[in-house]
Amino acid sequence: MKKLFYILLLFCFSFSLISPKSASALTADQSSMQGLAENQGYYRVDGHNLSQIFTPSKNVLEAVNIYILGLNGIANITLNVWDSVWPGHLVVSQTKNIPATWSYELFDFDDISVTPGQQYYIVLQANSGQAQWRFINPGRYDGGYLLDSAIAHEDLDFGFATYGHNASANNPPANQIDDNTSRDTTSFPASTQGTGEEPTNNVSNNINPPSNLKASDVLGDHGNAIQLTWDKSTSSISGYKIFKSSKKDSGFTEIGRTASVAGGYIDKDAKTGTTYYYFVRAHNDSGESANSNIASAKSYDDIADILKDFNADKGLPMGATFIIWAIIILFFCVLFAVGLGLLIYFIMRKRQQK
Repeated sequence: MKKLFYILLLFCFSFSLISPKSASALTADQSSMQGLAENQGYYRVDGHNLSQIFTPSKNVLEAVNIYILGLNGIANITLNVWDSVWPGHLVVSQTKNIPATWSYELFDFDDISVTPGQQYYIVLQANSGQAQWRFINPGRYDGGYLLDSAIAHEDLDFGFATYGHNASANNPPANQIDDNTSRDTTSFPASTQGTGEEPTNNVSNNINPPSNLKASDVLGDHGNAIQLTWDKSTSSISGYKIFKSSKKDSGFTEIGRTASVAGGYIDKDAKTGTTYYYFVRAHNDSGESANSNIASAKSYDDIADILKDFNADKGLPMGATFIIWAIIILFFCVLFAVGLGLLIYFIMRKRQQK
């Protein structure tokens, strides 16, 4: 028995070493979770990015916790943390499966160095399936707010918590990921107004143009916005010029400029329902490149779907669905009890008659 006791003790100790950390074993830093008891709705994690800004008070980030639901089975979700210094660096990235029930999902990773007081972005992307990220209205978190693609909702917060600690100079945390990954410009736009002029015919063959230009509707808005992304020029440049037209072969004018580190742009003056055509040029002090490929897209007013989801979820207070099912189950339990009681009554009465 004594030997068995020590074997069990050793097994428990070994299991504790390999088992993943829980949120209770971590030190909370930032959180909006206190508002989840008064939930107001959710945003759907699908083809576009959802973000939550947070401001750490510790210099080490250990984990992120979010309140989320997988739709129609398990959803595969990637959580990225970006810093807010343009062009941005991917601080950490982790992917996991989200079950089809509302739950607190912990993304636990190796210690990552962060700067206290600087804003960071928690960005969710769906790789397969869809999920819903609960938000709080009104938001009570002072260190940030919710972003749906490029749209900031400063009165809302997603349900999240971060965990961290302060590392000493003698024991620094791991370095952040720095793979020159371009920041998602739908969440972090940086651009200036264009001149409105037509493109010059005097282009330089010494400046490589950007490539793989793509245009798409910005999801989750009332329309009037088209997102552009491209692969950066391989030349030494000052930035990019964005040109737009409602015709494929003529009428292009410069609508905006971005920095050389940018890999995207949002046209916020795209009339809903109209197809627009775009190309991009790289430029520096010596001139500008030839055109990129031409990309086209049409803007749609798809906020109605989000509002429908929101209102469907908002229509009942927290736990209302549970209460309704509980009442239904209670009704059938009472019905069953009454039926069983009547059955016993008639059986006993029949026995007495005998």
